[in-house]
Amino acid sequence: MNIIGKSFTGAFAASLLGTMFFASPASAAQLDIREFGARANDGNDDSAALKRALRQAQSGDSVRIPSGTFEIAQPVRMPSGVTLAGEGCGRSVLRRQGQKSGQIMFLFDGADDVAVRGIEFDYAAAPEYYRAIGFRGRGSSAITIADNCFIERDFQGGRGDRWAVELSATQSPSRNITVTNNEVRGNMQLTAGGGAGLLGATIRDNRIVGARANGIAISTLSHTARFSDVTIADNIIETSSAIGIFIGPDQPQAGGGRFENIRIIGNRVSGLRNRFAYGIFIRAPADGMTGVTIADNALDGRGSAKAIAIRFLDDHGRGTRRFSDVRICGNSAANFSRGIWLQRVFGGVVAGNRLITDRPFEAAADQNGNLRTSGACRPGE
Repeated sequence: MNIIGKSFTGAFAASLLGTMFFASPASAAQLDIREFGARANDGNDDSAALKRALRQAQSGDSVRIPSGTFEIAQPVRMPSGVTLAGEGCGRSVLRRQGQKSGQIMFLFDGADDVAVRGIEFDYAAAPEYYRAIGFRGRGSSAITIADNCFIERDFQGGRGDRWAVELSATQSPSRNITVTNNEVRGNMQLTAGGGAGLLGATIRDNRIVGARANGIAISTLSHTARFSDVTIADNIIETSSAIGIFIGPDQPQAGGGRFENIRIIGNRVSGLRNRFAYGIFIRAPADGMTGVTIADNALDGRGSAKAIAIRFLDDHGRGTRRFSDVRICGNSAANFSRGIWLQRVFGGVVAGNRLITDRPFEAAADQNGNLRTSGACRPGE
């Protein structure tokens, strides 16, 4: 298997090569999109055939994307209870087609118990703000997006971001979302947004190469969103322009609701390219952020003149927002102008970090309080 001239190796490649059709209950069907009119490699739009297959599928069924390239020119709504399964990256390819194909390939709106696995999404000179998978309207639940590749080979410029998965349902929070073992290459982020919020989300073991803005983001413009039990772990983020991992309101003036129990653990961030960049950037929402653990991450700011490894920021100095129950433990950082810089953190511990910089730790006493810098850092230590 070879994607854009570079072979995948290790556990990621092994999992993809083992893709992708799992044993199903005897009553479940496996529907092949070719049975509904799709034809591989012919350059024609296969959106209608894919929609027919998904409409035919019952809860528990799988819709198969076989080997080959299939063109998708229209947004496709995902139904509940269905698995969309390909044969792996470089094999089953869904390629964006046309200039009027909308801004989303697959739309989740109130969908439950859905999996998308083993597919290569080819962005094919996608417009600004394009995403292969987007959440809208009602929150969705029990969604797994795993073992896929999101590839942009032909970036045409422009200022807009592109995303693999945009988690922006606006009417209600999404629940129990898993994004794992995906590869993202090109001018796009793995995740962005959060709309009304996320109640239980795991973003783990993904690789993001070449993101223009953030590698991974969980954010919102809402004033009432709620985010809880979000884990971002063991991801590799390479050559992100501005921020490796971002959590909080999209903009300083946005409310952002409430964030609690956020865990950022064991990630590797390297190759930051903007003059001002961040390995991990946490912005406080209006209702505060509590229960934040940042542990065992390896951060390298090489390529940025003014990079900061870990930054907690309230609302750009106005002092009206705050963080509490913060743990920053066992992280390593090199090639940064600043290591850990905290603002409005009240209650927590910062210990056991290895920061190679002239300014390893900055937390002004008049802006922070009740911080411990030695001893046990994480629960159970």
